[in-house]
Amino acid sequence: MNQIEAGVLYRDDNLQRLRSLPDESVDLVYLDPPFFSNRFYEVIWGDEAEVRSFEDRWEGGINVYINWMKERLVELHRVLKPTGSLYLHCDWHAAHYLKVMLDTVFGQPNFGNEIIWRRTGAHNKSGRFGPIHDTILFYRKTDQATWTNPRRSYMRGHVENYFVQDTKGWRTNYYGNVLTARGVAVGRAGVRGAGSTPRRRGDTGRYQRLSWTRLART
Repeated sequence: MNQIEAGVLYRDDNLQRLRSLPDESVDLVYLDPPFFSNRFYEVIWGDEAEVRSFEDRWEGGINVYINWMKERLVELHRVLKPTGSLYLHCDWHAAHYLKVMLDTVFGQPNFGNEIIWRRTGAHNKSGRFGPIHDTILFYRKTDQATWTNPRRSYMRGHVENYFVQDTKGWRTNYYGNVLTARGVAVGRAGVRGAGSTPRRRGDTGRYQRLSWTRLART
């Protein structure tokens, strides 16, 4: 099996470095590349307040940026093991372009998730909603990719708000207010004149109209 030396930090042209790595030698890839923001950045670095800068501007526009990224992602796909996965951090500037390109490199069936990472509070923006999240695109190399089902414990406040304990243990009604589901509408959601129309099995959205009706009456 191809292997590379672990515990080494390379600081050079990432494309040339990737081309020097053997096929199927990497278990996991996470990359945080330029976002196509068309901005110039300065960062205070280290204890001595050293100023470092980089430019995220692309002469030639989005196609130049995507081609630049694709060269590197083709190599990343090559060096990933069949059991490996890739996570690409991006934002609204180019996330949709990168998704389409990654579908061609990894194959659309190997797309795992679009992970939304809320990174800040609301911004005041003129004429539009404030952009308050980044995106992480998750792809598997193959259907043999390792998945460890990462989990973390619920926060105490979440448990107190949404769970109750009885003789059978802990239970929750948290999913009782989901707006879309399959099956026949029941209760007031299935009664004509209550702000909703009874729906056939398999329809979705049967609770949504009732919820909006109640909101309007309060």
